[in-house]
Amino acid sequence: IKGNLSSKCEKVSIDKIATNDYLLLPSRYALSEDMKESIKKFNEYKSSKTLSSIAYMYRAQATKNEGDGKEYYEVGASDINEYGFINAPEKTLLLTPQSSSLKNKLQKNDIIFSIKGTVGKVAFIDKAVDNWIVNQSFVIIRVTDEAYTPEYVFKQLTSKVTKDYIALHAAGNVIKSFPIDKLKDFRVQDPTKDSLFAAKEKTQRQIEILKAIEDLKKELSEI
Repeated sequence: IKGNLSSKCEKVSIDKIATNDYLLLPSRYALSEDMKESIKKFNEYKSSKTLSSIAYMYRAQATKNEGDGKEYYEVGASDINEYGFINAPEKTLLLTPQSSSLKNKLQKNDIIFSIKGTVGKVAFIDKAVDNWIVNQSFVIIRVTDEAYTPEYVFKQLTSKVTKDYIALHAAGNVIKSFPIDKLKDFRVQDPTKDSLFAAKEKTQRQIEILKAIEDLKKELSEI
């Protein structure tokens, strides 16, 4: 190691490694200045609740094409754009009314959070969908506390503070994973009237802009 030793290394005890489930990920022990600032902000939330206390949470199970029944679209990480919205999933499968895969069915205002593979990818279901299901990489989050709104929770889960929290607790080298318990225990800052309004306005504006872009693309293709 060359240069400033303190900026390259972190001396940690066996006890600290044990509290991190013996994972030797640098991000667990040597935090960047940006991440330190994010964790500080996270810890300074004056009032907050755990995500599991304000929302129904369901870990989606593996889906299986039954070859019969109604056609469904399966949402995967690649269907989510960089802003956290889904235009139209491409993968299809057939499911009967008795299929256990229907537990993965999505509805308007759901939020999905990837805990395997593309860890931390979040999407907001902004429209009524009758035939969308999500694959087993995701947790479905359905806000139940009336003091919060789906748009507000969505914005909280896509903030920089949250992204740094995810990076700190994610595990795995080839296939990343994020412990569902950490997601359940994630603390959502209590909203104010202004923050609820701002989250709704920003989300709606994003949806409007994305729709306008799609309309322009369609018009361009027809010229």
